[in-house]
Amino acid sequence: MNNQLIKNHETGREFRIRLVNQGDAYGLGMKLTHDKPDPLVEFYDATYDFDTSPEGEVLGQFVGRYYLSTLCGEDGLSKSIFDGKSGLNLDGGVDVWSIDAQGIEEARRALVEMGALEPSASLDDASSTADSDGPS
Repeated sequence: MNNQLIKNHETGREFRIRLVNQGDAYGLGMKLTHDKPDPLVEFYDATYDFDTSPEGEVLGQFVGRYYLSTLCGEDGLSKSIFDGKSGLNLDGGVDVWSIDAQGIEEARRALVEMGALEPSASLDDASSTADSDGPS
């Protein structure tokens, strides 16, 4: 599966992220084909059921799309949002369309599971320690 549910933990709003690899369908009605090697990451507001994947899964209302390299800070113009501290405002005109740092960490882990990102030892180790009862 190339999509997964994440959540803004500050607001409770759920979003679905979808990984679009080269050759995958995307866009309105899934009528476009992604032709670049840099994957796209799409964000959908899971409150709604407007858009579906090519496999027929309900995605939600399309909110935004970014190249993975942009989210990782590899475009030379931005910094990585996967630093464990950053959130993402998906649309400045819609207050609820933002994802807090905890939700972005969920997105990073989902992208690792989808094979789009390598695991980050420092972030994964910090999360594992935070989830445990402390050092053993």
